Amino acid sequence: PESFGPHAIGHSVGDDDHYEAGQSSNRPATSLANPEDVPSALPPGKVKFLAFFLVFLLWVGGWGAIDVLVTMIGRDKNHWSLTLYLALTLVGFLGLRCLAHRYRGYAMLDEF
Repeated sequence: PESFGPHAIGHSVGDDDHYEAGQSSNRPATSLANPEDVPSALPPGKVKFLAFFLVFLLWVGGWGAIDVLVTMIGRDKNHWSLTLYLALTLVGFLGLRCLAHRYRGYAMLDEF
């Protein structure tokens, strides 16, 4: 009979194959302090695809909300809409500059 208990995910437990607490897996330890390491830390296949798809949906929904907000505030006046989009761009640029200055050493932020 197979026992149910705390086992490593994806690790089959048989009569001659037991999981011991503290046993390391074959996967190398990754530090998620660097944003570039996050995609490689996700398991391949459906989980990685689902994670990227959900992030894409967050991006699309966020952009749609910003677009509707700018349209509501701008009231079909192109110069107001342009000013609001330029202000958002400036806030994003200055925010990234502040992050790059504060957290030096990250490859993505060093480009700014």
